[in-house]
Amino acid sequence: MDIQERQKVLQILNSDEVVEAVFDSKSELVGPGVYRFKAEIDFNGEVIVRRQLDSSGHKMVEKLRAAALKQKDVSDKEMISLLRAYGEDVATAMGSEVDRLENKIKQEVPSIKHVDIETA
Repeated sequence: MDIQERQKVLQILNSDEVVEAVFDSKSELVGPGVYRFKAEIDFNGEVIVRRQLDSSGHKMVEKLRAAALKQKDVSDKEMISLLRAYGEDVATAMGSEVDRLENKIKQEVPSIKHVDIETA
């Protein structure tokens, strides 16, 4: 991949608020004029959580607040269940952010047909 395309991809990643840092980026020629791009990214967890909470209408916050208000009646099992559900929501949000970034790179740099983003 030429240096201008590579710089464009790195600029896309580094300018996104969900990305804190990009590590170990590589490109590979997989066919005539067709590339694969791979990068390890340190994600901004606060941004991912904020986006996830905003997109869900803060439903989990409401559930946790309700559980906190009735503290003594909430069992450990109920609290663990809420936290597991929240963890699943955050993991799904992380996957959505990876997909969004991969699609943006492929759209902005058409010679890249395969994008692999991993968490650092």
